[in-house]
Amino acid sequence: MYTIINELPKTTTTTTTSKNSSNISSMEQSNLNYGQLLSDLRSLKLPSNEQITSILSKAKSIISKEPNVLTIDPPLVVVGNVFGHFHDLLEALKQGGEPSETNKYLFLGNYVDRGQHSTEALLLLILYKLRYPNSFFLLRGNHECAEIGKIYGFQDDAIKKLGTEHLLKDFYDFFNVLPLAAVVGKKIFCVHGGISKHIKTIQDINALDRMKDVPHEGPITDLLWSDPNEDENAPDWKPSPRGASDIYGPKPVEEFLKANNLELIVRSHQLIQEGYKYSFNNGLLTIYTPPNYCYRCGNKGAILKLNDKLERQIITFEATPENLAISQEVQQKS
Repeated sequence: MYTIINELPKTTTTTTTSKNSSNISSMEQSNLNYGQLLSDLRSLKLPSNEQITSILSKAKSIISKEPNVLTIDPPLVVVGNVFGHFHDLLEALKQGGEPSETNKYLFLGNYVDRGQHSTEALLLLILYKLRYPNSFFLLRGNHECAEIGKIYGFQDDAIKKLGTEHLLKDFYDFFNVLPLAAVVGKKIFCVHGGISKHIKTIQDINALDRMKDVPHEGPITDLLWSDPNEDENAPDWKPSPRGASDIYGPKPVEEFLKANNLELIVRSHQLIQEGYKYSFNNGLLTIYTPPNYCYRCGNKGAILKLNDKLERQIITFEATPENLAISQEVQQKS
């Protein structure tokens, strides 16, 4: 079951999506059969370790050439956190429509950790990026980081599934090239966490050196870690209770939107029981995609669909049967 909520932005912008006949990588261009690998992964059959090495190398080569802030024309489907919820990821793709050279996707980060299928979910997304490099986009989240992956499950999952530690560096090197943000249709700013007191303009973000581990503080950390502060009497900036970055009030959001001629910030990062939430006079939208987060939170999942006029359609959905089965297993063991 799912719910569709149609909403219109205050103003709309029409942009044209250019077609690129070379968008789909073919067997003639690669020794990897992306279609077959995707089909296998959807059944939780992992590529060989040699194939994974090649997949990560090719993806890193493509993504490292992308700017810190992607510029994307609508229509587009925006997906929030994944967190290793593999079957819920497949459901999100079903609700948004199968990825293709014309059905574009933007993911806002946090592909790994927490859930039981971090390795499979991450590789599925990377393979879609390889197959549709000009219409499938991946941003970095705060969990795309070696330090976090060692604590919250990805590293253990990868070693268990792949039988070796040797591929971990390849995965972490891949994380370090992921873009930090995107602007859709010149009006919607998309990012994993939020804004930063160190950043005034999109140009400031593009000037950052992103090709490294996530720092413990500074503008890159803020983009991946910061959250909105819902307190009406809150100061503009306040240290985050997460212990990293800040929480921000309505004034910084308003100033960032105005300085960059934007209408909306779309981000993920926070669990939302209904799957989505507007804040700050509808200037900020949080989209949280994995339903029943960690197989126990009972929340809905959500994705955002933008048409070519930037009109918004929020689709919410419940946990998949596979998610609920894992939830029962987790409860029985606790």
